[in-house]
Amino acid sequence: MSSSKITLEKTAICPECGGTDTVKSVGIAKMTEAGSIGLGYSTEYFVKASEPLVVDLCRDCGTVVRLYVKKTDKRWVTV
Repeated sequence: MSSSKITLEKTAICPECGGTDTVKSVGIAKMTEAGSIGLGYSTEYFVKASEPLVVDLCRDCGTVVRLYVKKTDKRWVTV
């Protein structure tokens, strides 16, 4: 028998309605004129960039259960 890695995903519970039917990793859409929407970070040569925000969404009531970025290894710009 081969050993396989089992990944257990946490079931997000909506704080608003208590539902557990969530859509994971939904991208935030933007108008082309808006430019980047995300968390700012510095790249080499002091160029500014942004990491896209992603949400987990409750299908039952529409509440954003979680707001996050997928890549966390950045030099984040703080204010």
